[in-house]
Amino acid sequence: MVESMDNRKDSDNISLLDELKDEFQEGKVEMERKLGYQTNTESRGTNKKVVSRVASNAKSNTVTEERLMGKEQYFFSTISYFEEKEQPHFLFPLTQGLFAEPALIVETGPDQKELLSKSDGGTVAITNRYVRIHSSKGEWTIPYNSIASVDFVGHPALHIQTSGRTYYIRIAGTFFDEEQNLSKAAKYIREMQRNSREETQSTSNPDPIDQLEKLSGLKEEEIISEKDFERKKQELLDEI
Repeated sequence: MVESMDNRKDSDNISLLDELKDEFQEGKVEMERKLGYQTNTESRGTNKKVVSRVASNAKSNTVTEERLMGKEQYFFSTISYFEEKEQPHFLFPLTQGLFAEPALIVETGPDQKELLSKSDGGTVAITNRYVRIHSSKGEWTIPYNSIASVDFVGHPALHIQTSGRTYYIRIAGTFFDEEQNLSKAAKYIREMQRNSREETQSTSNPDPIDQLEKLSGLKEEEIISEKDFERKKQELLDEI
């Protein structure tokens, strides 16, 4: 009877291990999908190649294979929030511990609110699309076109100013040169902020020459009258 129960326990344990292995494999395949690589059956064994490519495409040595493969779980869980083909360029751990400062504070006008305490921890992922702050307590996504300014300060920390709001993000010290990497991260955020703003301006203010060509096409297709064409053409010529 005892032997039978032991056998049943062993069988249950094996079944549980199989389930965990399947779940782990599915998580890695999902990671591949999020990062924009193939996820067919043949590619499921290429996780090492996937994260190697992602790490090599990053603009800093804060994105490593070890972090993306999940040895540090808080970085691996961040991946689930990425959009397809979103490339992380910087990954930083937030401060955590008895003597640490609060990891994340947001200031709105005269009011300050502690979003993440020193006991919460989490990560900051700076990607080709967003600044992402992720913790078990929540996730905050800051688009580049909403950023007014960014500053790298001591302790170390990033201060990101958006419309009517400032994020104070405190980074934990690790084995690499945190100050140098944060300085590079701030520079990258400014670059993405500029690019995003130029794209927005380009979209909101289309090129008058392009508009003239489209206008001519509308007239030829008799979608607009000759009178409307001449009036709109003059408006566009005035902008050149």
